[in-house]
Amino acid sequence: CGEFVIGRVIKAMGASWHPQCFRCQMCAKELADTGFIRNQNRALCHECNAKVKAEITGRYMCHKCQ
Repeated sequence: CGEFVIGRVIKAMGASWHPQCFRCQMCAKELADTGFIRNQNRALCHECNAKVKAEITGRYMCHKCQ
């Protein structure tokens, strides 16, 4: 966002973030309190990372479990 970070700072992916600005690069879910996985130099939530891994391996995820 280009603004100074005052208060809580998230340090991840080689940068500093406002908690509300650090989001999954696929679904835009906030990651500050849920954790993330670095996948191909992107910050992804656990669900999106599972989808990417399923696509790469050629496996399919159950629609109900998504």
